[in-house]
Amino acid sequence: MPDDPRFRVASTTKTFTAVVLQLAAEQVLSLDDTVEHWLPGVVSGHGNDGSRVMLRDLLRHTSGLYDYVDDPRVRSELTEHFEESRYDDTPAQNLVAVAMRHRPLVVPGDGPRRWAYSNTDYLLAAMIAEKASGLDWRELVEHRVIAPLGLRHTYIPGANPFLTGPHERVAVKDANGAVLDLTEQSLQHTADSGGVSTPSDLDTFFRALAGNRLLPAALSEEMRRTVPCDDLPVPPSGRAATDSGCASSR
Repeated sequence: MPDDPRFRVASTTKTFTAVVLQLAAEQVLSLDDTVEHWLPGVVSGHGNDGSRVMLRDLLRHTSGLYDYVDDPRVRSELTEHFEESRYDDTPAQNLVAVAMRHRPLVVPGDGPRRWAYSNTDYLLAAMIAEKASGLDWRELVEHRVIAPLGLRHTYIPGANPFLTGPHERVAVKDANGAVLDLTEQSLQHTADSGGVSTPSDLDTFFRALAGNRLLPAALSEEMRRTVPCDDLPVPPSGRAATDSGCASSR
């Protein structure tokens, strides 16, 4: 293994959505803004209603929106037809449209907010940040997180399937027991999974985030405000996490 290798950080990419909270701190947008306000008509159909989903719902996974990764076709591409889908660079809005083919788990406002993990949330959060700032998600992360913190080995590759510099390869066994190398691929290119970093760069990022260097105090407090979660298995017991909080505004 290379020393301090670069690797695809997958869902850890979601924590870079701290840029959304920076935009809230600058009053470019509000955490109480609805998805419909920024993205008219995007969250609609099959019981989905963007006018009832706020930006804060996206950041703390209380939107109730269907997770596009659970769509049978998407799941099949990821698990059964990876080689054919390896270089897929479907735009984020198209993946959100996949989620809109399904009914939401819950609709915000129909009782207490319920926590339910959904990759769709972070695609929408990034789309809103892009609309509000006029910059694409990669530029926002580069200008607001990577450059200020000097994260020299962190980058957003977009649809480029190749990793640069010393990096760790990732391989899994497929359903038939054959080894499948996942390193070179474009599937993870959006705001829910598209980052590349190193252990030391991530240490620097999380120290800065936890140490209030990226956000003012009020937004740092919002980031730490959790909601109850009762559907998250807790290894190794598998019991529901009924007494804990999760899904902060990060």
